[in-house]
Amino acid sequence: MINALIECLEDTSNELIHRGALDFLITHMKLSENIISEAEKVKLLYYALPLLTKKNNDITLRKFYLWAIGPSIEESVVGFEHKDNKSSEYKEDMK
Repeated sequence: MINALIECLEDTSNELIHRGALDFLITHMKLSENIISEAEKVKLLYYALPLLTKKNNDITLRKFYLWAIGPSIEESVVGFEHKDNKSSEYKEDMK
């Protein structure tokens, strides 16, 4: 599976292939989790890093950072506050 992901990351013909591979990595193989070995993580990072040098790829960059670093603190807090506000609004509507 690692080799298939590497092939997708190396493919220069279509940026959508890169995004699909990164989506898979984000949902199933986060770097912060111990699903794959350290050597496999290094190998995936080695082949994913060149994606950062391409032009006009804001979405790919965001996906790479989300996979490699995780969500930012602001995104986590805003998401939590948004969910919390919805539940309090719902409680007020029920009164």
